[in-house]
Amino acid sequence: MDPKIIAVLIGVIGALLGVYAKEYLQSQFRKRRSITILKANLLLFLHKVQDNEHLNKLLMAGSILDDRYIKSLTSGDDSKYKELLNQIKSIEEHAKTDELLPDDAVDEMCAKIKSASRREIDITFEEIDRLREDIEHGTYILGSSELDCLDSDMVHRVLQVKRSVNDILISIKVGMAGVYEREEVDRELVKSLVLGAIKESVMACRHIVPLMKMCNERS
Repeated sequence: MDPKIIAVLIGVIGALLGVYAKEYLQSQFRKRRSITILKANLLLFLHKVQDNEHLNKLLMAGSILDDRYIKSLTSGDDSKYKELLNQIKSIEEHAKTDELLPDDAVDEMCAKIKSASRREIDITFEEIDRLREDIEHGTYILGSSELDCLDSDMVHRVLQVKRSVNDILISIKVGMAGVYEREEVDRELVKSLVLGAIKESVMACRHIVPLMKMCNERS
């Protein structure tokens, strides 16, 4: 083969390899940056857990649920996982009883909401809407552009957290609006919304520890 042609081919191949190497390095940089942001947000949440007994219980319940799920994949026996999952999913059925959420506690919460001014309620709703928008399109937890850089297993878990947090915020807003606007409060509805928010909190918390492990492994 003509040496000039060989030289041209070597030059083309070298240029292609150079472009590939540059893109690869850029993608790895974006991935490390995304993992750093995610890890920082997870650490902030875990710091809050240390100072909050209720958050700690939610994290423990979520972690147990996910541990059972992982074990079921390796053992082939998903009975314990499904048992706990069904218990969590059916938590809203307790809205008709005092077993998990006493009437007195609901009445006290409703009284506090009703005592707020219209301006205070409006500001609260504005903040909820702002946070929902930030979760959906912004950088709360992790933005869409950062998500594109992560592996599929991490993306799946982050999206599950975002969805659950969004559902929690919707329940809070609907519950507050119902209590504030109605003269007679539907106690069972309020209980159902609160218990539903607790359920979604557990579903979100099941991904926190696995995501932190993934961040540590891949950072």
